Amino acid sequence: MTVSFKGIGQTAATFTVSGTLASGDVVAMSGNGQVKKADAGDDIAGVCQSVRHGLATVIVAGHAQMAASGSVAVGIASLEADTGGKVKAAAEGGRQVLVVAVQNNILDVIL
Repeated sequence: MTVSFKGIGQTAATFTVSGTLASGDVVAMSGNGQVKKADAGDDIAGVCQSVRHGLATVIVAGHAQMAASGSVAVGIASLEADTGGKVKAAAEGGRQVLVVAVQNNILDVIL
């Protein structure tokens, strides 16, 4: 039997895009109603689900997958943005998430 977390409590919102953004990128707010690919140290607003015509659908709550730099353990974790639209474990602060699975540096999280 397999377990799937996809879609659990998922809430998405539409934002305008600043710069270059792709599906799966971790995003940060860059202005009023606007997101960008998160840079190292940015606060995590969510994960880009899709981009079209300068608009991004961003998962802001519920299940999301995030690419990680370095090691992140299953359980409650504080994450912060890293380079390349990825996340890493936060030394202090960060966004608290529930990491429900980790495989090949891809995190299944509940935001």
